[in-house]
Amino acid sequence: MANWTKVLVPLTIILAVLGAAQGHFAGEPGVVQVITKTVREDLDSIEIDLYIPVIEGMTDKALQTKINRQLEDRIMSFSAELASEAERSAEELKETNLPFRRYQAYTRFDVYGNDKDILSLPITFYQYTGGAHGLSFIESTNIDLESGKQLTLADFLTGADRQEILMKAIREQIAAAEEDYFPESLNLTALPNEGDFYIEGDQLVVYYDSYEIAPYATGIPAFKIPLSLLD
Repeated sequence: MANWTKVLVPLTIILAVLGAAQGHFAGEPGVVQVITKTVREDLDSIEIDLYIPVIEGMTDKALQTKINRQLEDRIMSFSAELASEAERSAEELKETNLPFRRYQAYTRFDVYGNDKDILSLPITFYQYTGGAHGLSFIESTNIDLESGKQLTLADFLTGADRQEILMKAIREQIAAAEEDYFPESLNLTALPNEGDFYIEGDQLVVYYDSYEIAPYATGIPAFKIPLSLLD
């Protein structure tokens, strides 16, 4: 277990059931739901505001516990590392005339899926470390609720033809708004990382990191592809 409790004690922890505004999971009502565990700390060196997804209602309770622990540990590790960095930075700047800008660590998540058996949890991590602006990135967990398997992009792209179909669809969307992307992205050939996707209804949503294929102003580039294209 990560030792983040040493950094963030005491914690204010609030459990709240998420309403429709937070998620869009269209699974069978009353079977699987996602609630929110929030952790908030207002420290001298950092402001922490974390939303942690907690899955309830899976048939395999051991797997559910494992996934929930992994999600919480990942978010708390992110926060603890940033808190340690913020404290070090604040101490170092005490010996200079430079102002210290308080760090920020936020997480938010959405709940997606389809009307069958997939639950998707894209989590947005935001960090501010005193620069001109903060930085966001997304990490997704995609679960086949029937088998309990955590899905990767490869599960939807069996065969080189499907990979090329996806790549072509991404390039077409880039070309339709090419001013938002780096010029070389018009000839993009690199698929997103294996975990950089989620399922939203009948669409596969893939995304790239900030600065990877577009400038900061574009944000996190995301592309919605009908799953029917990959059938």
